[in-house]
Amino acid sequence: MDLRGAGRTVIERMGMLDDARCIGLDQAGISWVDQQGRTRAAIGSDDFDGEGFISEIEILRGDLVDLLHRRLDDEVEYLFNDSIMRLA
Repeated sequence: MDLRGAGRTVIERMGMLDDARCIGLDQAGISWVDQQGRTRAAIGSDDFDGEGFISEIEILRGDLVDLLHRRLDDEVEYLFNDSIMRLA
């Protein structure tokens, strides 16, 4: 999951931005290469202040869930295997 825009703002306001950076995937960016293996174009993860094509912080969904669960365990009531049957 990319943490950018509103998602990054929320994680930062929750005081979890440093933790998110620690568990984020190590990605340098993306490159387009030709048939000879020469780089024709490249975008780094830090281009556009981390808000570009490649997100500065990308976290596996399960890792983000673990982070949220660990940090919010005492503050949140979790309901598992429950579903909404109807709305009144």
